[in-house]
Amino acid sequence: MEEEIKKAINELERDTVLPGRFNFVHRAYFERVGYNKLKLLAFVEKSSRAALIRDLTSRGIREYEKEHGNLVELAREALKK
Repeated sequence: MEEEIKKAINELERDTVLPGRFNFVHRAYFERVGYNKLKLLAFVEKSSRAALIRDLTSRGIREYEKEHGNLVELAREALKK
């Protein structure tokens, strides 16, 4: 796990210079109600489910960093422990 975290930090630092790159990520499993609501939201917003998930994830990360600080720095601190 530690090597995976170090790799993520390195990729974040590299990709900051090259924005707009995407990765295919692991499948996420939703409860049926949440998944169906996601489909409805995508329809109402005229968006794709993938775009909505990216947007919601990005917002969640920004809010987390606003409250707790930069994730790269937090990960580096956790690796030192």
